Amino acid sequence: MTLDLPGLTGGALEPEGRLGRGRPAGHGRRLICDRVWPAGSGARVARATAGPPAPGSTWALLATRGAWPGSVRRLLGQGRARQLAGGDVVAWRLEHDPVLAGVDDPLDEAARGPGRAGGARGAIVAYKPLRRVVVHFAARQGGGRFVKHVRPGHARALADRHSLVARWARTAADLSVPDLVGYGSAPDFLVWRGVPGVTLEAALRGSDPGGTIAAAARCVASLHLCPSALPRQRSRAAELDATASWISIAPPGLFGGDLLHSTLADLAALGGRIPTARPVLSHGDLHDGQLLFSGHTTWLLDVDTLTLAEPELDLGNLLAHLDLLRLRRPELAPLRLDERLVEAYARSRGRRPDAGRLAWYRALAALRLSCVHAPRPRTRRHASALAAWSRRLTPEFRANREELAS
Repeated sequence: MTLDLPGLTGGALEPEGRLGRGRPAGHGRRLICDRVWPAGSGARVARATAGPPAPGSTWALLATRGAWPGSVRRLLGQGRARQLAGGDVVAWRLEHDPVLAGVDDPLDEAARGPGRAGGARGAIVAYKPLRRVVVHFAARQGGGRFVKHVRPGHARALADRHSLVARWARTAADLSVPDLVGYGSAPDFLVWRGVPGVTLEAALRGSDPGGTIAAAARCVASLHLCPSALPRQRSRAAELDATASWISIAPPGLFGGDLLHSTLADLAALGGRIPTARPVLSHGDLHDGQLLFSGHTTWLLDVDTLTLAEPELDLGNLLAHLDLLRLRRPELAPLRLDERLVEAYARSRGRRPDAGRLAWYRALAALRLSCVHAPRPRTRRHASALAAWSRRLTPEFRANREELAS
């Protein structure tokens, strides 16, 4: 990201899906930028305020082109945002966002605790207003550290979830998790040691994509075998609500007609007819970016999201992301990676996932992904294909309901 002029004039944003930060000349204010709906290539910050930001202010900028996204409209309605001159940028002050408290400070001096890294300069890699921000502090050697700032009062519970799976991973041959260096409160944060490895997409470019998928399946199966009495549970209703939230901020008529709402309604009706399964310890937000591969080691990231859920939740999420990856890379289609994933999971866990539940979670995840990726120029057409695939799946469900429920 470049923010090269006072008042933020002419600052260009990073590629879609990335977050960055900058210091506008003469002001020294931290900025967090994200590209949102429907930010096409070339979107730019037109003009900002007449004068510099107020001292101590942190601003988030959302560059858009065309209709406002529902998320921005929501912020405007809450009075937390305001439209800047030029009509294509919204900014809101975030100095009162609790997850941002201390983002400038926490890693300045090693003596102040495990969240500090001796003045190292970090890069924001993820940010969700009012919920979390993740900062990566690189090291000259190794993977550095990742610091996650979370809502007040949440760090201890997240650390406990990580410790639960970390103890299990010490005895599990196919599952590894990064070391939790420490955590703190006021502000709440957690610090993980960076680990080596490449993402699933990068690993599939190697000489043994089938072996990579099998390793991913064994990793997930190992997590699902971990004994746990975790009270937190993720229900089908919660998955439907999460998908409905994404649909609610999509422009009306996305992908044509009422495809999103009608597909969600069909999936909601079907979800009440498919038998439930005993919940297992699950990641809860599993996708291709949560797995890293390094030699014979498979790392599972962000296990602080752990929950109890039907095993098909994690598998369905991962399969939907594989579907998107296959659309982006057609050469992967003949490899039948989805079938290999399910087969390897069944061998490792000693139990096949239920076909009906797996297809339901997969279709629901594909519907969500279509909303997530539609704003991004490079994946917009793939998002449309995902939505259409999810829609085609629901009549198949209805026609084979008895078979799927058996």
